[in-house]
Amino acid sequence: PLSDASATRGPAAPSAAARCVSEAEVVAAVHAARAHGLRVRPVGMNHSWSAAASATAGALRLDTRGMDAVLAINRPPVAAINRRAGPAAAVNRRAGPAAAVVVVQPGVTLYSLRRALAARGLTLGSWPALLGQTVAGAVGTGSHGSGSRDGSLSGLMVGGRMVLSSGEVV
Repeated sequence: PLSDASATRGPAAPSAAARCVSEAEVVAAVHAARAHGLRVRPVGMNHSWSAAASATAGALRLDTRGMDAVLAINRPPVAAINRRAGPAAAVNRRAGPAAAVVVVQPGVTLYSLRRALAARGLTLGSWPALLGQTVAGAVGTGSHGSGSRDGSLSGLMVGGRMVLSSGEVV
């Protein structure tokens, strides 16, 4: 059985499990779950104080830890910052027009993201205490840093891709 990393609940025993390394594999796993009448429970580091990280009987545990790449860290060009258009228009309003846009896969841990940003002289205004959780898990559960001024990680998102229960990617 799978264990809860937070040690707050007993072992979880899903009906099936899939460890995906690509969006195409996630789509295939969702189609397979649907064909077998299983619910899909996406789980990253399996750490949550709630049942959010539990995949039990009747569920497919969808593990995206193999999708762990920081794909891009882009700063908008100075011209775009000056005229407040182009790529800068897509940046989170609270972060401001000069903020970097980071593209990650769902299994990237906050620790890995922090390291990648630091290598470019960047950081977030505030980080959750548990850096071992995945970006998808932190966004999905509303993880936040220590200050109310910075909000949750999901509040910093400017876009994303999602696989729906039908297998459609939006």
